[in-house]
Amino acid sequence: MNTIGKFYLYGFVVQLLFTSLILASDIKAQGLPDMKEVKISLNLESASLVEAFDQIKKKTDFYFIYDRRELRGADRVNLALEEETMENVLYSLASSHGLAFRQVKQCLRRIAIACC
Repeated sequence: MNTIGKFYLYGFVVQLLFTSLILASDIKAQGLPDMKEVKISLNLESASLVEAFDQIKKKTDFYFIYDRRELRGADRVNLALEEETMENVLYSLASSHGLAFRQVKQCLRRIAIACC
């Protein structure tokens, strides 16, 4: 193997090594925080779930996807939370209203809601 060919081979191996190191690290799409990092304060008294989602939407960059018909007749929301993570807020809503939340495509920061 000639000298130039060896350098190309070594360079290729080094690139593979660094590429695998980069891919092995924990990265986030577009540097957006996830539900565990976003903090929110809410004070909801006898609000509907739709109103609760609207308040969360106004205070964060999260969007909710749900069928309003599935939320009709749901219990009213009473939450008083200070500097709580989005994850905890959603767990509170899920446990009190029988909902399931799933974050879809973090770069779009959407949360899909499926009623159980």
